[in-house]
Amino acid sequence: MVPQPTGAELGYSQDLGKSFSFYNPKYVIPALWSWSATYEIAPTRHDVFSVSYVGKRVPNNPESTNIDDISPQWNAQCDIERGGNRQLCDGNAGQVANPFLGIAGFAGTGYYNSSTLSKFNFTRPFPEFGDITENGAMNNGKTWYNSFQAVGSHQRSRSLTLHATYTHARAYSSGGWVDQLNQVVRRQVSTSNDVNHSITFSGVGVLPFGSNRLLLSNANRFVDEVVNGWELAPLYTYYSGFAWRPSDSGGNGGIYDQAGNWEMATGGPINKSMGVSHTTLPPDGSHKDSRIRGVTPCVGYKDTDTGDIIPSPAATAAGCSAIEFVRAPNSYAVGRQNEDFGVCQPGAYKFDMALSKNFGIPEGSRIFLGNETNLQIRVDLLNAFNHADWDEGYNNDPTSIDFGTIGKGPSGPTNEPRYLQLSAKLSW
Repeated sequence: MVPQPTGAELGYSQDLGKSFSFYNPKYVIPALWSWSATYEIAPTRHDVFSVSYVGKRVPNNPESTNIDDISPQWNAQCDIERGGNRQLCDGNAGQVANPFLGIAGFAGTGYYNSSTLSKFNFTRPFPEFGDITENGAMNNGKTWYNSFQAVGSHQRSRSLTLHATYTHARAYSSGGWVDQLNQVVRRQVSTSNDVNHSITFSGVGVLPFGSNRLLLSNANRFVDEVVNGWELAPLYTYYSGFAWRPSDSGGNGGIYDQAGNWEMATGGPINKSMGVSHTTLPPDGSHKDSRIRGVTPCVGYKDTDTGDIIPSPAATAAGCSAIEFVRAPNSYAVGRQNEDFGVCQPGAYKFDMALSKNFGIPEGSRIFLGNETNLQIRVDLLNAFNHADWDEGYNNDPTSIDFGTIGKGPSGPTNEPRYLQLSAKLSW
């Protein structure tokens, strides 16, 4: 049964005890600026090369804000990094008798049946509600994309065509919040558009079999009809890994979403690379499969009660002499504006291949299909070498011995398996 909307009949009792969102009535649609400059040259009648600069920018992305957030002062008293004690928020001292208990307007929420509530609820501007998110409350979001692109093509008559591309791109975004409570604005490298190297090679070539070709040039008519005219089209794609950050490490929402709960062991945002050269760790007593390490194991996490740094099991196993990077003790910590962790995922490559031939059917006009009737037979081999890629996020849990690694077990590859696809197309 679909519940019927209540409309406005609840008045000021609408959504009591709940979190909800709404759109800014003066919502501004963001602008998009894009530009490019290209230099192209044809050194021979068979070759064309070009280099380009391509840029994009959105200067005013809409961002959301919580207009019913809790008090920063309340949060600070519970942050061990600022001399606080989390038990003031998490323990009995942080609870108060629930004044909304049993009030019908709060039915279906924790406010209705809980005998106590956390005191933080009563530091909100509107304590009878949870979070109130105003979508598009501000337009301080920005994105930048700048890339160098190169393209080369070679065509030798109709028997061979080659094409290659290269892209180097940097992409950033800013605006919105890492930590709204403490007014820490987000600025970070993109994990989907920032790529050091992206390369493709493709081509189409006619196989050298049949009449007037290198092989089987004297074949009889039947053999020539079968072997002549086949086209081979390979496609190779490669990209270096996208940027990585340890989002949602230790929790979700707030500072966890933007990896704002990571900091230098000496304090402050991450200011040096956490990345290491990709190495393969062999199986050992704790791991039956190999692992790829791409992040330093020399990390730790802070005790939620004392703030002391506890070395990660990965750091202990690697024999780290010092801990450089740590995860904040809990969500009461001030979020960090971590722009770039200096880590890239392993990247991936793929090789596809297609083989096709058009067979003319001159008798097509006799069955009302026309004189240009032909049948195309095509074979596609996707991921032809069945190459396994491990382009995924590294383990981001500093309490795990696997921190900073990707397991190479049978469930780990991110690529599609090899596929053989057969198809036929009749055109007239």
